[in-house]
Amino acid sequence: MMGSMLGDLPSFDPHNFSQLRPSDPSNPSKVVPTTYRPTHSRTSPPPDQGIEQIFSFSFFSLRKQYSILS
Repeated sequence: MMGSMLGDLPSFDPHNFSQLRPSDPSNPSKVVPTTYRPTHSRTSPPPDQGIEQIFSFSFFSLRKQYSILS
């Protein structure tokens, strides 16, 4: 069997949960929980900018474009 490219360094398998170690209570984590701050409003778009309007416009444009060719 060939040796690892990293020599004797231990490998890390993200699917092997037995490699995870419990946190050390004498050394608390410095990670601060983040607060979600939305970057935009979550309200519905105006009626003339909904997804139905986008699809109906693109379908009409394609139908109009190809009706010229046939």
